[in-house]
Amino acid sequence: MELITLPEDSEKRFAKLEKIIEKNAQAFVQVGWALTVIHDEKLYKTCLGHKTFEDYCKERWGYAKRYSYYLMESAKTLKMLEVHKCAQPTSEGQIRPLSSVPEEDRPEVWNEAVERSDGNVTARVVQEVIDERMDEDEDEEEIPTEAITTYIFGELKALWSRANETDRQAFLSWIGGNHGKNN
Repeated sequence: MELITLPEDSEKRFAKLEKIIEKNAQAFVQVGWALTVIHDEKLYKTCLGHKTFEDYCKERWGYAKRYSYYLMESAKTLKMLEVHKCAQPTSEGQIRPLSSVPEEDRPEVWNEAVERSDGNVTARVVQEVIDERMDEDEDEEEIPTEAITTYIFGELKALWSRANETDRQAFLSWIGGNHGKNN
């Protein structure tokens, strides 16, 4: 691979631009944390008089409800990845799919996505890992309804045999009064 040589002023400009990108690449985390505090402490009401957090985000920042919550969730997820010493994402979009994953599984899913993509993680790779894990979960053997029903009736039969006559009559009376039937 041949390197492109830029005139000196272009190289300086390029370096400055990259520093801007580097400095602001993690800005979504700071925005997410700020939104989380504003949300949790209801500052949007007390300081600006907005009725809802969603109204505040839309009117003040032009953020849709979904995007605001993505930013908040992404900041939380990034902090979790830091705690688990995972490779750090460079954009909110990379970790957005992780919001559909239970929190305790996020570091493992992220690490697998990083391994698959040789460090150049995209939301698509993260989603593929998630989808594969969901397919694996669906393949797990489900307990047949018949087995569950047999178990429950066995337990009820055992309880009935230990109940005294007064409790049995009270239960039958309660059932007879339609308590326990869905209306």
